[in-house]
Amino acid sequence: MTASVLLGGASTAAAATDVSVKGVLHQGERGQVVYEAIKPASWNGTLVLDLDFNNWNPAQRQWFLSHGYAIGGNQRTQNETAYELHDYVDNLVETRSLLMKAVSAADGEPSEPTRTIAFGASRGSFVSRMAVEYRPDVFDAAVAFAGGGAGVIGSWLGKTDSVWALKQLVDPSSRLAISGLPDSPTGEYGATYDQDVALGQLVGTASATPQGMARLVLAAAFEQATGWPSGPEPAATDYETQGKAIAGSFAFGNPQFVLKEIEIMGGGPVTWNHDVDYADLLQRSGALDRVQWWYDHAGLDLQADLATLAGAPRFAASPEAVSTVEGIGTFSGRTGGAPVFSVKTIGDSADSVSLDTAYQQTMRSAGNENLLRSAFIERPGHSSQSLVEKLAAFQTVVDRLDTGEWPNTSAAALNTRAQQIAATLPASAGDSRFIEYSPAPALRTWDFTNWGSYPYPAATAASPGELTPSTRDSVTVAAGSAAPGSDVEVDLGEQRAGQWVSVWLYSPARQLGGWLWVGADGAVTVSLPADATPAKHRLAVLDHEGTVLGWSDLKVTPPGHR
Repeated sequence: MTASVLLGGASTAAAATDVSVKGVLHQGERGQVVYEAIKPASWNGTLVLDLDFNNWNPAQRQWFLSHGYAIGGNQRTQNETAYELHDYVDNLVETRSLLMKAVSAADGEPSEPTRTIAFGASRGSFVSRMAVEYRPDVFDAAVAFAGGGAGVIGSWLGKTDSVWALKQLVDPSSRLAISGLPDSPTGEYGATYDQDVALGQLVGTASATPQGMARLVLAAAFEQATGWPSGPEPAATDYETQGKAIAGSFAFGNPQFVLKEIEIMGGGPVTWNHDVDYADLLQRSGALDRVQWWYDHAGLDLQADLATLAGAPRFAASPEAVSTVEGIGTFSGRTGGAPVFSVKTIGDSADSVSLDTAYQQTMRSAGNENLLRSAFIERPGHSSQSLVEKLAAFQTVVDRLDTGEWPNTSAAALNTRAQQIAATLPASAGDSRFIEYSPAPALRTWDFTNWGSYPYPAATAASPGELTPSTRDSVTVAAGSAAPGSDVEVDLGEQRAGQWVSVWLYSPARQLGGWLWVGADGAVTVSLPADATPAKHRLAVLDHEGTVLGWSDLKVTPPGHR
């Protein structure tokens, strides 16, 4: 760590001294971040911390400081640390500590904030929600803008549904990977990552024809993509304009380099679709009319494409990776009594407005529904809240802390509050467009109520009679014979890569290991039981629904037999 401390107002009393700290945390490491924090001379005791404090503009900084708030935070990191939410919170806590040490030195006595409020947008919204869960001893409230409510896993389940469906329907041979994304040769990830390039090419192919556009609009429905990601708001039934706007924002809303960063963090794939009914998702998406319009316009059969998706090979996650990300990237709704105000624009192409309902569900499940309030803004774009809207939300949380009760959080009340704040700011602070809005519920969610439940219930063996001639040798065993206790490689074919299977030795049926994830080479390795009877057996592979994928003869030989 490197740091500098700047003290101002030396001619005034110590308690009325401006104090600033800034420097670098984790210098030389992958998680290296800049930090900065400022206490104004007339401090009201509240400290506001933001993951992306380095991006605060001068007007935002000045408003907080002039109203007596200490402010500070860090910057986000990239690559394998990009979604380490606990690490981000730890950095905010360390920044707080460094500021307080400097304030205590200036005052000549120990100093602590009376309140600490987490504040953040986009990835910072994930962090602000996590701050009150992970460190409720430090953070007294959170203000969350532009996303994060579904957590890392829930947010990307919908995104991978959408990208997978687009690939299956437009170009199954595309080099675009869906789960278990390839490494970058440079170890760096961003917009030039090969998988983002591949997604852009796939979107370009789809956008070139009415048929491709229809399929893209269908795919986007699975992540409940907004029909108003930019520009003037189209009419509610102007599905042509909405579809073209969706196509223009599809790649931005599904950054593959971010998914790769999450997979690196988790140690493997963290999304799956082996149990998804896409016809059901479409019915619940809120986008059925738009999708049907495009299919009629393109002369396509929607039911036929849904049948294609139903029969397409599925992909799976790593249970270990899911477990890792559950612990650091999903929410419990247990905030230690801290209130949370969640604010979203309805035209956010990177984080569907429906995902806010996932956080509402989490807070309800935790019995903390009254600690949460949600507000919506009639504006397109990701993280496009105006400064006055952000300040109105912040002041609402301050009132909640002051009184112990939520003030009026209706759209009208928030607009009135914002207008009062705007009267003291330049026009560049923006306008206020809070509206009453009820999003369609999120399609796929993953929070503390799901922890530990991936991938499947216990596997069930097929009956010996289901090992029919038609499936014989559809899987192959590398060696025709093996001794008890030895490892056996079973080849299912690359078309099964990314699927979960169970492997059984007959008879009687004994499962070899738990659920097994088929690697990119299409193979799994199992260990024969040490007490397996030397004899001719059958080795069968079943999918997660209990369907026999194939079986092969396997001779178990006596120990030491060659």
